[in-house]
Amino acid sequence: MHRFIILRINDFGVENLTRRAVRLRVLDLSDSSLITDKSVTSVLRNCLHLEHIAFSRCYAIAPITYASLKQLRHLNSLDIFGVVDQRGLEKLNSLLGSSISLNQQRFSYVARPTYGVRRTAIWGLRTRP
Repeated sequence: MHRFIILRINDFGVENLTRRAVRLRVLDLSDSSLITDKSVTSVLRNCLHLEHIAFSRCYAIAPITYASLKQLRHLNSLDIFGVVDQRGLEKLNSLLGSSISLNQQRFSYVARPTYGVRRTAIWGLRTRP
């Protein structure tokens, strides 16, 4: 397995996932509001081949924790949209160095529904007759 995307996961789930899928190259944990710094530690310990990781809108992770991802030798991109402001991005960019690009993939692998006015449509398609 080289790419994994999951929603609604907690730190225990990330620990189990990373121990079993050590060859992951892409991991998208965006919008996982239940994960904390412990999940970043699990990733660091178990997923040494990661090239891209996304923690966009993972608000329970302290922004400075992302600097530790520099330890992943193969990591070349990190998406953390909605987590830090521009000043924070600049600081994190200086801590990570030039080998890791921040917020380069504007579109997530995770589909997020958009609702119509009466919540009878999703992505512009009617859901109720």
